[in-house]
Amino acid sequence: MMDAGHCSIYQIINVQDPGDMPKEELQYHTEADFENRNIGITRQYAAKGVDERVDMVIRIWDEGPVLIDMIALLTDYDWQMDPDGDQYRITNVQPTVNSDGLKVIDLTLQRLGEAYDIERETGAGEEGTGEGGRQ
Repeated sequence: MMDAGHCSIYQIINVQDPGDMPKEELQYHTEADFENRNIGITRQYAAKGVDERVDMVIRIWDEGPVLIDMIALLTDYDWQMDPDGDQYRITNVQPTVNSDGLKVIDLTLQRLGEAYDIERETGAGEEGTGEGGRQ
């Protein structure tokens, strides 16, 4: 049951001309409700072995490609720290099926130390362009 919160996924893009210093912005990709998954001890130790950490694992419906290094903005969930949503880097993408045989994706997340600006426009059910740079 995908009722733990809401996840908007963004792709990091370089908006500068070739040869100029890179400037990263976020481009809206997709969104879905999510459920929390348990972080297993094996996953924790594997992350520590490569000097990374696992802050959260969530499950979303598989409605298209989600890639490692995209940004997940989580809102409307327990433990939310930022009123505008908490930002995480997607460090692992694991397509699978749930107990009903439906396609889902488990996302391993690492909280960002420095968040991106995300501009939102309210409209006919759309969250906006999702464009923005680092704060």
